[in-house]
Amino acid sequence: MLSACLLVLLSGCSPASSTHRLGINVRGSVSVVPTTFSGHYIYEDADGSKVRRDLTGSGNYNEVVEGRRVLLVTLRRTSPTGVIGLVITSDGKVIYDSGVLQTNELIIYEAT
Repeated sequence: MLSACLLVLLSGCSPASSTHRLGINVRGSVSVVPTTFSGHYIYEDADGSKVRRDLTGSGNYNEVVEGRRVLLVTLRRTSPTGVIGLVITSDGKVIYDSGVLQTNELIIYEAT
């Protein structure tokens, strides 16, 4: 009897576990004057293609996509005040957490 992995290889399909639920979470102030931010992220989708999406908004932001991995995230607070943070998850596990920052400096995550 062939193992499931060998059957997948023989069929030419990639295993279902090659894709993950990838979460991009921006933590911003949601007070009377919410934190505004901008940036973008790039991830590999199921077939290995690179997909770029913009990050623009205020307060908190959360998006979940299906793909292989997050390649790059850039994020900057565009409001003069407020806090900002970036958390990236894969299948619910945190792979990056910038912490909560009070800065207008660029936050960058790049996969190794």
